[in-house]
Amino acid sequence: AARDGTIKWWRRGEASPLLSLQAHSLTVSAIAAADGVSTNASLFSGSRDTQVKLWDASTGQCVSSACIARNLVTSATWVPGGSPLVWQASEDLHLRLWDTRAMRTPAADLTGYTYFPLAIAASEHRCGTRSNGVESAGCELRLYDVRTHEQEALLEGRQHAGTGAALMGAGGREQAVAPA
Repeated sequence: AARDGTIKWWRRGEASPLLSLQAHSLTVSAIAAADGVSTNASLFSGSRDTQVKLWDASTGQCVSSACIARNLVTSATWVPGGSPLVWQASEDLHLRLWDTRAMRTPAADLTGYTYFPLAIAASEHRCGTRSNGVESAGCELRLYDVRTHEQEALLEGRQHAGTGAALMGAGGREQAVAPA
């Protein structure tokens, strides 16, 4: 992904990209590649142009897209396990869940952030986000249930903005972790 709106796909050890997409009109700020999804549409991208797009990685064709005003995308990740769901965070203080089978509107649109979420980690059961912030304000870690879209935990009091998040555990017992 690049500031010029392109997405390039390389094979390890080769100098030239296999695929070069003119994907967005502004900086591509998030890419998520699906693992185990039964469709060829296996690349999700988001940009500062307020669009999210679903790509067929084998052909380089855009399969679907959606545009939401003020949706300056910061991060995206697929729900693992062959799921068609993608979590996407934005500077408009929203966390959106997209069902890639029908991308007209988000399947869920979660709000309540003080500062925008920068990082997302997902499991089949949970989604964790880490937010931007200043001197503890907004520097938070949130944990959501994928099925109910309910917030299960809010950890506040971090000193700095978070640029990474991970989930550890399995079977619905995941715990969110992030750099201090």
